[in-house]
Amino acid sequence: GIIIYKSIYGATEAYAKMLALRTGYDLLPVKEAGDVPLEEYEHILYGGGVYAGQIIGIEYLKRHWNVLEG
Repeated sequence: GIIIYKSIYGATEAYAKMLALRTGYDLLPVKEAGDVPLEEYEHILYGGGVYAGQIIGIEYLKRHWNVLEG
């Protein structure tokens, strides 16, 4: 599995790191996940804070929806 996250103040990053330690999943911030072959992962987790009613980094999910929807 892989955990991809975007964090502004550090809380989401802390949670993502904790999950990665407990699961053994790969861990990447969104800015480094650009061309990661997501289809190679059975489990994909995304973490992003909610600001002004929107999840930060949601653009990443939209760009990769064809892989994630399955």
